[in-house]
Amino acid sequence: MMFSGLSDSQLSMMVEQHPHWTLQQIRYGKGQQPIIVIDNFSPHANDLIEDSQAQIFDHHGPHYPGVQAYAPAKYLEPSQAALRYLLSHAFDYDDIKVTLEMCMYSYVTAQPSTLTQLQRYPHYDGGNPRKVALLHYLCGESQGGTQFYRHDRTGFETVFPENAAEYRQAREEDIETLGLRDPAYFEGTEHGFTRLEFVPARFNRAILYPSSTIHSGALGSSPQFTTRPDAGRLTVNTFFVPA
Repeated sequence: MMFSGLSDSQLSMMVEQHPHWTLQQIRYGKGQQPIIVIDNFSPHANDLIEDSQAQIFDHHGPHYPGVQAYAPAKYLEPSQAALRYLLSHAFDYDDIKVTLEMCMYSYVTAQPSTLTQLQRYPHYDGGNPRKVALLHYLCGESQGGTQFYRHDRTGFETVFPENAAEYRQAREEDIETLGLRDPAYFEGTEHGFTRLEFVPARFNRAILYPSSTIHSGALGSSPQFTTRPDAGRLTVNTFFVPA
């Protein structure tokens, strides 16, 4: 599935209606999938940081290389109408009820030497092929950003149920040919993946993108694997799916 993205007129209208936002759309790769970048996203960004310090962080599953805690989804309410418009027009959610699948504070805390095989490579967030991710940075540019990829062997930029088996088989062939990558966070173009786009982290920047895209966090030149909000890579990770 390829999402339509915003037209120039729709993008201009959103900018006019939400002057506190700095809004841009990025289209990348052969699929021209949209990434919506929203700066000054939330009026409550500093309150979120304070709230996060009162939460209990823990590991939630094998995929995320760090710890997470539940965030208050109600913080999205001031942006609800605008997000609904973006989901409807950029990601083709017209007349579809939207479910918020998760909303979690997240810190990257895993040392590179401890990364599992899955955590060493770009990934896609499986499940519903229409799932859209909202990644909200509560940290600055020193914390890297988000990278988007093409898988060289298959040419895939997105992975859906219909091509997931082919992708898994090709990844096994990659490892047979290239070997297993040493434990480290992924950066740039390497080991069977070509980086197509990079969106830098910025405090109170949110990015919306299809979860089926092959992507990876980029951690910057001197990451600190800490849960201190003044030094760590703190984000709020949210997923939307059609009900």
